[in-house]
Amino acid sequence: MPQINCCICEKPFNRKQSQIDKYVQHCCSRLCMGIMKSRVHVGAANPGWRGGKREVSCEQCGKVVTRKADELRKTTHTFCSYQCKYDYDHTVIVLCTSCGKELRRNPAFAQRSPRHFCNMVCRDVFRKQASMAKRAPTPCRICGAVFLRKPSKAPKCCSRKCHGVWQSQHRTGKNASNWKGGYQSYYGPNWRAQQRAARKRDKYHCQHCGATQTKIKRALDVHHIRPFREFGYVPGKNESYKQANDLINLISLCKVCHKQAESGKIAIQPYLL
Repeated sequence: MPQINCCICEKPFNRKQSQIDKYVQHCCSRLCMGIMKSRVHVGAANPGWRGGKREVSCEQCGKVVTRKADELRKTTHTFCSYQCKYDYDHTVIVLCTSCGKELRRNPAFAQRSPRHFCNMVCRDVFRKQASMAKRAPTPCRICGAVFLRKPSKAPKCCSRKCHGVWQSQHRTGKNASNWKGGYQSYYGPNWRAQQRAARKRDKYHCQHCGATQTKIKRALDVHHIRPFREFGYVPGKNESYKQANDLINLISLCKVCHKQAESGKIAIQPYLL
């Protein structure tokens, strides 16, 4: 390989001919290469140099400001403050819908939105006033007191207490949406014996969650899989209570599972049906 001299320390070293043809300056080591780069690539001569800070004038008021060269490359306009930027963009003055304070808004935004607010407090105050304006004076169905109410709201009661009284008068018994004939307190003469037999057959365990009578500290409830009222028992006229209280139609459940079974939220084991 040909022998050349280092451009920094002038020490002779060997270098391939292809390397000699490719580069103008040659260094014998990394140390000399670093020194050569520090001498040549300084400031604007450095390929990676992005420039320092420069003084430019605000395009709105003419004030001289200092900006980085990178910031000047990314934007076409320079302003000294947000106020000058808004003024340069030809912002329009609008009034706050709630308090009437003057606000600066972009023309496109001002045309698109019919209402403007200076903060969230003014917006909430306006919404509350608009909501109250829609309400009309309405007499309470129970006590007769006049109160403000939206037309879409129902029922027409001034408080929860009056609403509860109204429901007890109009949403109980046969007027209830889930009315199924009412509760029957008498399930026939063999009901007590069949209750005990059903608990004993189920080994005193709830057949849904597995809770025992010892754990819940009370006797398990006995649930009719097919409702007792569907058998049409009439005391002194028929004996359909025997079919209703048959062990095939009974299942032991805890109080919580019994309530869910009555509302149809849990399924009964099919082998008992």
